[in-house]
Amino acid sequence: CNKGAVGPTDYCIAHGGGKRCAADGCNKGAVGSTDYCSAHGGGKRCAADECNKGARGSTDYCTTHGGGTRCAVEGCNKSAVGSTDYCISHGGGKRCAIDGCTKSAIGSVDYCVAHGGGKRCAVEWCNKSAKGSTDYCIAHGGGKRCAVEGCNKSAKGSTDYCIAHGGGKRCAVDGCNKGAQGPTDYCIVHGGGVRCSMQGCDKNGRVADRTSGELRYLCIAHAQDEGLLRRSVYGVSQEEMEFLHDVEEEFGPLDDRVRLDGTECVGRQKEGLVPGTRLRPDGYRARNQDGEPEVWFYHGWFWHGCPPEHPEHETAKFVGGKSGPDAYKKTMADMAKFQEAGFVVNYAWCFEYKQTRGRSPSKRLEDVIRVLRPKEGRKWTSVAR
Repeated sequence: CNKGAVGPTDYCIAHGGGKRCAADGCNKGAVGSTDYCSAHGGGKRCAADECNKGARGSTDYCTTHGGGTRCAVEGCNKSAVGSTDYCISHGGGKRCAIDGCTKSAIGSVDYCVAHGGGKRCAVEWCNKSAKGSTDYCIAHGGGKRCAVEGCNKSAKGSTDYCIAHGGGKRCAVDGCNKGAQGPTDYCIVHGGGVRCSMQGCDKNGRVADRTSGELRYLCIAHAQDEGLLRRSVYGVSQEEMEFLHDVEEEFGPLDDRVRLDGTECVGRQKEGLVPGTRLRPDGYRARNQDGEPEVWFYHGWFWHGCPPEHPEHETAKFVGGKSGPDAYKKTMADMAKFQEAGFVVNYAWCFEYKQTRGRSPSKRLEDVIRVLRPKEGRKWTSVAR
């Protein structure tokens, strides 16, 4: 460090020299003739009415009100970041350490939000970024919420309301009050958002494709035609097949499940394992390593609800209008029937599995699999066909 030592100490402010902030637990340098750092009210304050933020540099205003060094790009009035002459949007400040990523590093780490930088959501299994001054991501209640009483959705943009209640940018078509999509001025119905790249198709582009070397967006139907998305069978999603593939990688092949063979979905779910019902597990093995019959379930959010420890267990609505508790109770009751029939029931929740991407199959499964053992004394009595 080549900075100047401050006061009677042997260190610069960054390394503990000079007078420290008098606020309990704060070790930042006190500013000016005050006893506090800028965050705790020390130093010169912003001259704007009712603003108590610290004035920046030699100006009389905080960054928000035009103080400090401004971005050097012509026409940009944002604040320059760090020791650079540019705002974050124009390349100023510390950048993400991931090769090829030009986004800004967040907080004290070397990575952008997408690559793990900044404060993360405080929900144990969630790895999304915490929003604003809260400890949670938007999905778990973080950030500014809609001001309409009883609405817990996220407020959009600089407004106090969610999109459903008029927040965010609205569609520019006269008489249309739907939310504008993406960087456009229109809602999806009036051509806003990203459109499908296929000639003559004006549907919403939902799937990004770079296989041709150039980025293009396809609607769901054309993504399926191009082999980028698989049409589901038995209501089986690609995510479920990915989970069961990890299961087979770790524990060996299952006897019955739906899987991908090239571009086709093959196989079927086992029927008749619980007499008198039409219940089918997502995966089935006649005998596991302990010689017991077992079934596997991958529970998607909108069909099966979520467990009581999930913050939206009570509030979310699911397929068929079922409440969160009702969907969860039905899911657990269905699995209990396999348990009563003598099966080892292995299951995972989609919201937990999604958070494990990038890990090895063994580590992914270790973190998400839950097990229901057969009821004591119950024997396998299935008449499976």
